[in-house]
Amino acid sequence: MLMETLFTDGQIDQIREGAIAILSEIGITLHRDDLLRLLASKGYAAVGTSVRIEPQVTRDKLERGPSRSKPKAAATAGEGKGGGAGGKGEGAAGAGGTGGASAGGKGKAGSSNKGIAAVVGAGRPARPIATRTNGYAHTYEMMDGTLIPIDDAGNRRMGEYAAKVAAIWPNFKPSCPGRPTEVHPEAQFLRRNVNSAVCCEGYVPHEINSVRTSDHHFALCEALGKPVKGLPIFVATPLRMAGVSLDIAYRHRDHIDDVYVMSMPSLGANTPLNLVAAYAQTLAENLGGAILFEELTDVRTYYGAGLLPFDFRDLSMPFGTPEKMLLEWANHEVSVRLNGGIPSYPDGTDIHTNAVRCGVQACAEKASLATLGAFLGAGFMPCVGTLAMDESFSPVQLLLDLEILGHAEKIATGLPNDAYVGDLVAEVREGLSKGYLMSDRTLDNMGRYSWNPRFFSRKTMGAFTSRPFKSEVEKAADMASDLMSGPAVWRCEAGLERELERIYASALASLR
Repeated sequence: MLMETLFTDGQIDQIREGAIAILSEIGITLHRDDLLRLLASKGYAAVGTSVRIEPQVTRDKLERGPSRSKPKAAATAGEGKGGGAGGKGEGAAGAGGTGGASAGGKGKAGSSNKGIAAVVGAGRPARPIATRTNGYAHTYEMMDGTLIPIDDAGNRRMGEYAAKVAAIWPNFKPSCPGRPTEVHPEAQFLRRNVNSAVCCEGYVPHEINSVRTSDHHFALCEALGKPVKGLPIFVATPLRMAGVSLDIAYRHRDHIDDVYVMSMPSLGANTPLNLVAAYAQTLAENLGGAILFEELTDVRTYYGAGLLPFDFRDLSMPFGTPEKMLLEWANHEVSVRLNGGIPSYPDGTDIHTNAVRCGVQACAEKASLATLGAFLGAGFMPCVGTLAMDESFSPVQLLLDLEILGHAEKIATGLPNDAYVGDLVAEVREGLSKGYLMSDRTLDNMGRYSWNPRFFSRKTMGAFTSRPFKSEVEKAADMASDLMSGPAVWRCEAGLERELERIYASALASLR
């Protein structure tokens, strides 16, 4: 699988040199006096709260890539979503989220400026598309279309539903969609972690969102046998290193192996409306944050360069759009080529939508992203079931999204092209006399040639007029209702559940 490049070598040089100049002449704003003092003791000059980084320091980091004294973690705990693609870092380990690439690859970069075009190589093996939902939603859209806020009991029930769905679609990794909103704001994601670990086998804990409950998150991960090895740091665009993610990563610096530094700049809203200039700025903030955190902690850092689209009419950050996918490709290319690497399509891409309801817009946007992503090699596509970017979750949309991923996966897999073995003339003669539908070859191989959807209809108009059948949304809603009312399929061991509840109770006590 090959991909032509969007940027010339000269433009990549402009991005690199622009980032170096921004860090040298403007710097990174850091709103923590203790960290400013520590950096000053290491020779970093600051003007007010802006820390300047010498050009050679930046060049050295670009040259060596993500290398530092600590070894890279073999695995990281959490739902990493975003990375170089500029996505939201969702996971206890943000180092290497979906859709992104850390800078530091080697090789010869192309210099074409023809836009992005894919050429799929012959014989490229197709991969099953794995997926999951996320924990950001605060609202459920139920089967009858009503919207309800997520409470603790509902979050647990929806996790049980997800586990039942995963028993049918094994590439779906279940968790409790969204977070219970009636609990303390700093305990919502921790509560979601407990619920998911109790009712979803193999669950990997979700992002830490509170300094005050971060110790309990680490304890919970230890109890599950999935210790935290990496964390995300989100730089606030433009060029501000501050906030909860920085405080958590610094607090736990002695317990992690690496961090991924990322930002979510909206092209033209908080960056210049020019790709080269915007990438220079986002590279500066992510690379600068990585350099400073390494100096502060000696923890290895990864970084990328990511941009997100902005809608200038609705003043929103539209996901599920053509611009989002195009920027994901560009983000990956810039991140890889910064140090000479040849870009290839990222391993994953989110299938977000801005649609607030299950239906046509959601399916169209998710299908376009999933199909093109699968065709270009993405094997991980999270955010199934999510709506309104990720503020709402629909159990019906979850099933439709899984159907969409099956559709996309079949396109990426392609048609079998086996060598013919047999007596061709005899087989055709038999087909002329008996037909081909019941032949051994057809019965043995029809599943390889024809994908069988659960909800999408392939019946003719004549079949519908003679006996009307339900729409795909109605069929998905029926299945969702049946699964929701059925018994749970898995629950963790009782002793582990008690330990998780003890950790959560301790977290709540610390918040009083």
